[in-house]
Amino acid sequence: MVSALVGLVITMTLVFGSIGIGGGSAQSFVFFPLLIIVVGIALGLSLISCGVRDLLSAVSSLRVLVSMPSDGTSLRRSAQVHRYLISYLYAGGAFGSLIGFIQMANNLSDMTDILPGLSRIALTLFYAVFLSECFFRPAAHKIESAIKTFN
Repeated sequence: MVSALVGLVITMTLVFGSIGIGGGSAQSFVFFPLLIIVVGIALGLSLISCGVRDLLSAVSSLRVLVSMPSDGTSLRRSAQVHRYLISYLYAGGAFGSLIGFIQMANNLSDMTDILPGLSRIALTLFYAVFLSECFFRPAAHKIESAIKTFN
């Protein structure tokens, strides 16, 4: 449990520290409409694939990042749903990027609009990678490790 918390703190410190050190504004990394697109697409696709019960179980199993489960009940399915969520977050990032690119291209009246548009396009991919790699993939690995100990 301690190593998981230390790892999470180190990861978050490096991610958010690099944002702060980079000279840019932390606000430039927060754009809720894009976050909603990425997370919404991932949740919608997960609901199609897994159903409400399995999705809620998998999301609640994120607690394995800070504590190991006491039994092996439903862990196998949670690990599988986490794997789906990782794929679907990347799909949401790709969809968000494509939507942003099309919107930017259609509303391009001045060449100075390109850079802000490209930064928003990249932001959808940032959200997808951040959520997948900082939360869902480590949780899936810990769940899979717990499954091995229960077998």
